[in-house]
Amino acid sequence: MRKTAWIMMLVVLCCAFALTACGTEEAEEAASISVAGTIESFEAVDLDGNTVKMEDLFAQNKVTMVNLWGTFCGPCINEMPELAEMAPEFQEQGGAVVGLVVDVYEKDPAMIDVAKGILKDTGVGYLNLCYSAQCEDNFPAEAVPTTYFVNSKGEVLGDPIVGASPEAYRTRMAECLASAGEANE
Repeated sequence: MRKTAWIMMLVVLCCAFALTACGTEEAEEAASISVAGTIESFEAVDLDGNTVKMEDLFAQNKVTMVNLWGTFCGPCINEMPELAEMAPEFQEQGGAVVGLVVDVYEKDPAMIDVAKGILKDTGVGYLNLCYSAQCEDNFPAEAVPTTYFVNSKGEVLGDPIVGASPEAYRTRMAECLASAGEANE
């Protein structure tokens, strides 16, 4: 009987963690600290080994949503099919979705393969980048998923959204795109 009770408690705990961000409460608090400012000029590498200049990437879009995720993070992976659906919708409006894989580095082919497998399984076709010290300096993540919004000038728009929240992403993107449109008028 005790073994059954322990198993049930473990299942309940696993379900509770699956519904939240992958991080501690303190980490989520730290990640919600305002990081408004301009992203430093830096380069990142995509999962195919191509170099991406971040300032060029941001300049191509009115607003870029940068979603930090991990291959170990259930909530991150669970929201990916919705993000894959949002990407073309945002693109039609001048926005973009970019993934930044916090536990995948450019010189780690095994983890790159894991990330590519997850992207394939979830139907993600938008750009995903390997994490680096420069990425961490510009997009800190104490918990994942953490999602930033950046305008065409490389300015972070508001505080990041911590935790899986596709509806909050849609709302923030609409607000940011509307503000970008007003700024251009």
